[in-house]
Formats: sequence, C-alpha cells, structure tokens
Amino acid sequence: MSKPVYIVAPVSSLSLRTRLLKLAKFVHGDLNRPISFHGWEREPGESEEKYLDFQIQSSTVLKGAGYGGQKVKIYYVFWMLKVFFLGLKLPARSTVWSLGFESAFPLVIASLFKKHRVIFDDADRFSMLFKLPFGLTRVVQTLEKYCSHHCAVHVVPGRSRYQFQSTKFYELKNLPSAFEITESKSLDIKFQRDSNRLVINVNGWLASHRGLEQALALAKKVESLPIDFLLVGKLQAEMTDAIEAQSNMTWVGQVSNSESLAYYQQSDLVLTYYDPAQEINRHAESNKWGDALALGIGIIVNEEVLTAHHLRDANVAISCPYHDVETLFEHVTELVKQPQKLVELKQNALAYYQQQGGYEEKVKGVFNTAEGATE
Repeated sequence: MSKPVYIVAPVSSLSLRTRLLKLAKFVHGDLNRPISFHGWEREPGESEEKYLDFQIQSSTVLKGAGYGGQKVKIYYVFWMLKVFFLGLKLPARSTVWSLGFESAFPLVIASLFKKHRVIFDDADRFSMLFKLPFGLTRVVQTLEKYCSHHCAVHVVPGRSRYQFQSTKFYELKNLPSAFEITESKSLDIKFQRDSNRLVINVNGWLASHRGLEQALALAKKVESLPIDFLLVGKLQAEMTDAIEAQSNMTWVGQVSNSESLAYYQQSDLVLTYYDPAQEINRHAESNKWGDALALGIGIIVNEEVLTAHHLRDANVAISCPYHDVETLFEHVTELVKQPQKLVELKQNALAYYQQQGGYEEKVKGVFNTAEGATE
C-alpha cells in the first residue's frame, strides 16, 4: 500500500479550505495515496467533510476558540504544542503537508527526532497575520526563517512577503485544479445570466473589509445600467439586509469549490479587494485570480495590492484605489459602453492563464522535491 500523506492544518475540515480540498483531491486521485488529516475544530460540527467523495482518516488535534478574539491567539500556542507531540507520534520519515508556520514549525522541531519530510505550506505568512508586540514579531520572523531553511519544501504563493532568501522556496500560485474546472462545467446552478448585462462576481468571505462595502456602493451607483452583482459565499450578518435590499445584487450562499467555479462562468469580472491597512493584504495572492484567469474573466483589484502588478501588466485587470468608488464606477461603465474592451480583457485573461503551468503539475513537483530531498 502507498505511504499516506499526512495533512496538518488549523482548520476544522479540508472541505472548509479550498487550498486543502484541491490538495486532497490531487493526493487521492493523481497520486493514489491515502490521506490522514489532523485539524483544529474551531466550531462544533465543522469537522464534517462536506465536499469529499472519498474516505480519509482524520483526527481532531484541538477544539474550540472559534475564529476571533484574544482567545484564539492563546489557542495557537496550544495548537503548536499539540502538533509537536503529534509529530513525535507519526511514523518516522512521514510526508507531512503542514498549513502555516503554526503547523510547520512544531513539525520541523519534531523532525529533528523523526526525520519527517515537512512541506511548509505558507499560504498566509503568520508574522503578518497577527498584531504582536514588536519584539515578539521579530522572534516569530526569525523562527519562520529557521523553519524555511529546515523544512523539505517551503511552498509560497509569491516571494514578495519575505525579506530573506531560502533554497527551499517553491512558488505555487493559487490555481484551480483541472478536475474541478471540468466538473464545474456540468453543474446546474441557481443563477443564469442575462447575456445583455455585465456580471460582477463577488465571492468568498463576503464582508465589509473584503470589498463588499465598495461593491454595495458601486451597485447603488450603477442601478440604471445593465450591470448585475453575483455574490457567492458566506455573508457577514451585518451586511445581509443591505444586500437583500439591493435589486441588482443576487446572493446564492455558500457553495462547493466546483460550484464556485461554475458561477465564474456566468460572470465577466471578479472583485478582489483587500483592505491595504493590513500589510499582508498589500501582498495578497488571491485564489480568485487563478480561478478568473482559468475561466477567462477579468479581474478587479485595488491598486494598493503590490502582488497584482503582473495582472495589470498583462492587461487582465482593472485597478483603482481601495476607497475610490468613483474611479471604479468610471472603469466599469467604460466596459459597458465599449464592450470590445471587456472582450479583450477576458481574452487576455485566458491567454495569460495558458502561459502558466497547471495546478497538478506544480503540486506533483512539490512532492517530488520533498520526497526526493530526504531519500
């Protein structure tokens, strides 16, 4: 029997994190290897795997604390301690895909004894996520660097977040899997577009600080124009009444990743706004960019996002300041008045995607590097 791939992540289930769901389907379908998942159940009942159609082994390393507040920060300490002891219990020389520094660092330390092949999946740099006292931030950054140098592979969506070099860096952009793109094209979904109207897709965590406030303001300004807004994902409770009152906005709720991709195919543009007040947001590497490029739709991204320069250079995105709804209005109305510009934007998106390597090819390279590095 093939050796299992261990996935350790501070999430309730693989189904709740697109990045891990894609990984699990790749490991199962392409590598034909069993999966053992070890997670953190943030809220009761969230550990159910809603979007996997195959069996995995799973265990809950930690329970509780939810997603916000000071309690969560304390629980991260508990998580790291428990993951360290988990690492000591795993069979020697295991391949462990660890999401985040908070998972990878304790496993790297455990590997001093167990020689694990630790894949450090650094989707969101830990030292940029939390406001910590300056001295503690420096300590965490030093430990992140140590972790990068001593893991088998350090998977990063881009290098702009790092002030150091590492021979273990492996750049893996946020791309959709070929399987889910194919599956999405055969799904029946709740929304069918009017071909005479421009559709702006807003998806993921639908919250005021993630561009929903700007989307709502834009929706009000374009009420007289043939423009619709398609909202897909978990909606911030405080925004529900305002969204439901807006006639040109349709919210379809939370869906699977394949369904989300199906909704892209009913859209012309995807809104990817990140509040620049947070440093990590200025270095965002959005899953939505890869999804949009793969399905040939344009991207709206606020100009403070430094990592989006390649999208602007490739003419696949429109960009303006985060708080400048008026300029965003001008960009969008120009596409309505000059539809050929929208056609060109979408054609550029698909052509740019075709220049990139596919998701499966890239992830296979991660495993080849990790398991070859410690043979």
